[in-house]
Amino acid sequence: MQRVLDDAAEQAAALWRSWCEGADAQQFAVGESAGPQRGHSGAFIGDVGAEDAEHPRSASQAGSLHVQQQLCRLTDKCIAHGLVNQYTTQERWADLHRLSDLSDKEASHDWLWAVDPHKGKPLEADDYVEAVRLRLGCGGPEEAGVCGNCGAAAISCNGEHGLLCARGESTKGHNRVRDELHSMAKSFDAGAETEPEGLIPSHPRLRPADLLTGAFHNGRLAAVDVGVICPSAAGAGLDCVATMEHRKRERLAPFEAELHAGGSEYHPFAISCWGRLHPAAEQMLQHLAKRMARRDGSSSHRSILIRLRARITTEIMRRAARMVLVCLPQIASGEDPGLDHSDEAPPGVDADLRAGHPGLCRLPPLYPAPPCSAAPRD
Repeated sequence: MQRVLDDAAEQAAALWRSWCEGADAQQFAVGESAGPQRGHSGAFIGDVGAEDAEHPRSASQAGSLHVQQQLCRLTDKCIAHGLVNQYTTQERWADLHRLSDLSDKEASHDWLWAVDPHKGKPLEADDYVEAVRLRLGCGGPEEAGVCGNCGAAAISCNGEHGLLCARGESTKGHNRVRDELHSMAKSFDAGAETEPEGLIPSHPRLRPADLLTGAFHNGRLAAVDVGVICPSAAGAGLDCVATMEHRKRERLAPFEAELHAGGSEYHPFAISCWGRLHPAAEQMLQHLAKRMARRDGSSSHRSILIRLRARITTEIMRRAARMVLVCLPQIASGEDPGLDHSDEAPPGVDADLRAGHPGLCRLPPLYPAPPCSAAPRD
């Protein structure tokens, strides 16, 4: 931090000397540019959110805002290391998984700024609030309560149980990710189809993938199979997206020869419930972004890749928000939400300790009490 401040002081002193000598101040890039900021793709209108100083790709490159950004990044790194140490000590594995996925260098956070319906498909107000709360680790109720979806397990302050329980919203969210990939592919492959049949002659009604298209692998026909997985799910392993990739390939291994004989390749599209892509899925989006850049005559595909990631992550966060909203504790019919039920018997100890159904969630040896819950009972 001291080095950042020293560099800023030197730049400010150089600018002051230039003013005193009557030199052109524009040669010192200390303040914001006087002209309009262009987007990364060269467009006159900047990227969504680029005018916000807190955006990862903010247009401010120097001056006081730039110094503030550098100091905030250093502070955030210190806080992040402190959170990791705290969660490790308390054995809060779900929060560690969340931090790990959200801090991935390829993770997209653009959905936080995508609020204009004319520039995409933003989250609805309730979904947006819940998605932000999930991102902060407080997506569940203030105190642990019985899940409003399954009625058996407890949902804690971080809302993790909702990401393992609401299968209906999970399937709907999976289908929205599939439809988003299909929409991307249609720009190059008019024949792209969802839920294709007839790819495996021995099982013609079997649908081995969610999407059949040649858009993601430079024209080669690929059966793309979307898989969304929660890091806390049973059998997720140390790297949940690698586990999902392996699981899907292992499931289709008996039919892979027939699929290749028909001229198709099988490619899983694995992504975590927090939006972290498997390297193979990331490569698929890169291939498509490069093709789009060549078609549009752009010298860089980076800005296109950022937009493609943002579209996928938006649907992933919409899925997560709706899964948790379904699982929030429900008020019984005829019950006044303003009544005080503090004298009622609390949920059982088993309900407090369980973060989900034993068949869906692998628990640590000592699952900690939710950080927002009441004091632990004897």
